[in-house]
Amino acid sequence: MKRGLHIIAAGVMLAAATAAAGRPAKPVKTTVLDITAHGLRVRATGVSETAEADVRDVIKEQTALAEDVTMSPPLADDLAFFVRQRYLDLGYVEVKVPWEIVGGAALLEVDEGPPTLVGTITFEGAGEQDVKELTAYLLRRTHEKLKESSDHPPYVEADLRAGAGLVQRYFQSQGFLEAVVEEPVCTHSVPGRCDIHVKIIPGRHYQIGVIRVTGDLLGQEKEIQEKTAELAGIPFNEVKIERVRAEILGIYQAQGRFSAAVTAEADAAGDRDGTVPVSYHVIPGPQYRITGIEPEPGLPKGATPVDFAFA
Repeated sequence: MKRGLHIIAAGVMLAAATAAAGRPAKPVKTTVLDITAHGLRVRATGVSETAEADVRDVIKEQTALAEDVTMSPPLADDLAFFVRQRYLDLGYVEVKVPWEIVGGAALLEVDEGPPTLVGTITFEGAGEQDVKELTAYLLRRTHEKLKESSDHPPYVEADLRAGAGLVQRYFQSQGFLEAVVEEPVCTHSVPGRCDIHVKIIPGRHYQIGVIRVTGDLLGQEKEIQEKTAELAGIPFNEVKIERVRAEILGIYQAQGRFSAAVTAEADAAGDRDGTVPVSYHVIPGPQYRITGIEPEPGLPKGATPVDFAFA
């Protein structure tokens, strides 16, 4: 029954979107911004209420950074460039910002075009991976810039490319070391919406196999085994292997063996069956002991530094 309700709801939403696409878009109310900052005058026309605060902030930021005392063509061009960049971050993929200098002021004639939002996201080749988690990685860059999460944020091509890189790194952390995530492809199903398709080629899956620990362990076998047990049989993950190496090192440093060394080796490239052995080698080094404590003279009580002598 729930499945049927979801299908009906999806159909209603699609019908509504299609009907909306057939209606002429309402004209967007725009305003003119006259900004004077640091002795520089800027006029921006064609700015919608939605983008007004962003455009104003960009102009103030760029004029504050400029060393010009009068408006110049290079500065006006920079202002137009950064205003356009901010619009792209807001999902205005068709924005144009031509400029000219009129009466000593920069005139930015903004043609916003329609904003575009991210629509439906599909992943090809995701296998058993959680699609919600993959979507969160794909949209992370945009969400961080907006400081809010949304299922349909502004469509920003560069952000989605960066997000695809995060998806690829996620697959690699799950043992798909040769995973390739292609650049997201946008298809416009309705005006103002960009549906995203991401193709994933996961490649071979690697797992951690036998774990060996060699060297002079000094009776710490049980504690080391507790540290390494979490790695057995899990997807190959270099970060987790390194974390366990650091934890083993910590066992010896806590005993005063400050020059201890622990190395880790795992060669997935030489593996044939997808199971990668991991080897740790321990060099405990000498144990340092406190042989004396010498208070520093001449300081008030309660604020005395202590020099420790180690041997």
